[in-house]
Amino acid sequence: MTQIALYDLPDDYFAQFVPLVEQVTPEEVTRVASRYLDPARMTALIVGDFDAIAPDLAGLALGEPVVVPAETF
Repeated sequence: MTQIALYDLPDDYFAQFVPLVEQVTPEEVTRVASRYLDPARMTALIVGDFDAIAPDLAGLALGEPVVVPAETF
């Protein structure tokens, strides 16, 4: 079943979607994010070779990294 049928969307939904998204400004995204997102309750997940990316992590100001070994999953 397509998303159009599943969610009872208009036939031209996807044709309208991209132009509507392109109209959203960075300022609007920032305004909405600051209203609904609480940075204190967020988690950032960074996947990669820790030795290669560790020097750059401090510059992101995300706090102390917690390394979770891949074998955990």
